[in-house]
Amino acid sequence: TTVPDVPSYAFLGPVGSTVYILPQIQNPDLLWPGWETLNLPTGTFAGAKIRLTLVGVDGPGNVSVFVNDAFGAAQVLFRSDDGLPDGIDVGDHVHAHANWAFSALGEYTLKFQATANLLDGTPVTSPVTDYTFVIGDLNQQPEVELDIFGLEDSYTPGQQVNLVAMQTPETDLD
Repeated sequence: TTVPDVPSYAFLGPVGSTVYILPQIQNPDLLWPGWETLNLPTGTFAGAKIRLTLVGVDGPGNVSVFVNDAFGAAQVLFRSDDGLPDGIDVGDHVHAHANWAFSALGEYTLKFQATANLLDGTPVTSPVTDYTFVIGDLNQQPEVELDIFGLEDSYTPGQQVNLVAMQTPETDLD
């Protein structure tokens, strides 16, 4: 889609520029990413909250994760182009979705980490976890043929066999 001429969407780029969005509202033709804390036991974390932090993004463009308020205005949760880390507090028993916006086609790796304090104050931290998104078509590997040379019609037991395999076209596949 294109960036609208609406001030709350200016973080996506210049008005009219292309942006690729996985929407907050489910579309059966697209990935519908989000997060949830439904399976975490109630009363485990101080303040009934977990901090979800985007600690890094590797990709060809910028990434923004945002929600729409009741009036349609964008509220940014995570944004890679204004400095990371960015974090949000997630409560107990939450199941949430957001708009995930990518400024360019290509492969992105988003690195998230969760932190919280147990009721006794002990801090707990998840490992940094990578999530990979491919915006656009997956890089298609070329169709590869494999020819094997050196085969005989028959062999005797214990005979040495030398085969040569030729891949066409040559790729970095092994």
